[in-house]
Amino acid sequence: MKKYIEVGKVLSTRGVSGEIKVQTWCNKPSDFLKFKELFLDDISSKKVALARVKILSKSIVLLKLKDVNSLEKAKTLVNKTLYLDRNDIKLKKDEHLLVDLIGLRAIYENKEQTYGIITDVITGNMKTNLYEITLENGKRCLIPDVKEIVTKIDLENKTVVIRPIDGLFDNCY
Repeated sequence: MKKYIEVGKVLSTRGVSGEIKVQTWCNKPSDFLKFKELFLDDISSKKVALARVKILSKSIVLLKLKDVNSLEKAKTLVNKTLYLDRNDIKLKKDEHLLVDLIGLRAIYENKEQTYGIITDVITGNMKTNLYEITLENGKRCLIPDVKEIVTKIDLENKTVVIRPIDGLFDNCY
């Protein structure tokens, strides 16, 4: 597992006091409310402290960093990736990071048949996340993360258990 987790990307500035709009890659945008410090782009650099977080949508947050107090300074952050040290993340029992799902085997419920490997997790302004599964034949399918279909996530055994419904794998590309 990676030590530093990508949590978002700076999209633009807002206002003249140094606020930045960030596309969040967290499980939910409210996760940013738990963060106190982040790394900017180069994870070898020192941490930057968060002064304020405002949730704008399911995928966009507005951040004010303590040492960024001007539009000019905020502009230098556009297109930078934000990172968090994994050790700074407090997860509840049975919680997981979306990034940890990538590379897990998607298996059939009650069988050891493998559909494929999770190669991406798509988030955004949808009601649920989508798991991109690359099948053994190279085709890709999008599977919604709903409890009726994704019945178990087992990080220890590196599997995601799927209960397929009719047509689930019919629109692979």
